[in-house]
Amino acid sequence: MGYDSAYFDEQAAQWDQPDKVARAQRVAEAVVTAVPLRGDERLLDYGAGTGLLGRALADRVASITLADASEGMTRLTQERVATGEITGDVRAVRLDLLTDPVPHERYDVVVSLQALHHVSDVPAVLRALRELTVPGGWLAVSDLDREDGSFHGEGFAGHTGFERAELEAMVREAGFVEVSTSTATTMTKGEPGHEREYPLFLLVARAPAAPVPA
Repeated sequence: MGYDSAYFDEQAAQWDQPDKVARAQRVAEAVVTAVPLRGDERLLDYGAGTGLLGRALADRVASITLADASEGMTRLTQERVATGEITGDVRAVRLDLLTDPVPHERYDVVVSLQALHHVSDVPAVLRALRELTVPGGWLAVSDLDREDGSFHGEGFAGHTGFERAELEAMVREAGFVEVSTSTATTMTKGEPGHEREYPLFLLVARAPAAPVPA
């Protein structure tokens, strides 16, 4: 597993840095290009943190659920919703799909930004996300391409990004179809004079449509 919930609890208050906000906006634009949103969708942002990706899509869908395993991230987002800092039909819930039961709600669109590389059992989470997606609904996951470990540095126990073909295979095994990947954006990280570019892919897939009655 990558950084644990306690790490994200501590980081919550200072999470929304300008570079993270801008990155989420670029990924949101890639999602809008890849997924034909009508405007009436129920959207789940899993591993949402403070909800940067979901909030960037707020004017494109009807309602948003921001779900994260971190109590600190969830509590902060709930406070922002309660005070009106986050507007619209938005709610924040604490959810860890590796330990919690899959909720009863179902969603037209499920998105996730740089969360899977922190997950110890990616296939299990993908299966749960498939269960949460309505027939014909969409999955849009953005994360790091495979890298050499320099992105997080020493001591990180999560995934050093993903090979696109390998993640595509996991998504198909979880029950999704029409799986494709593209480059969503890049991000720069490193000390001045030693910066490196890290690509972020966008994987898009669909839950199979419901059978047409004979």
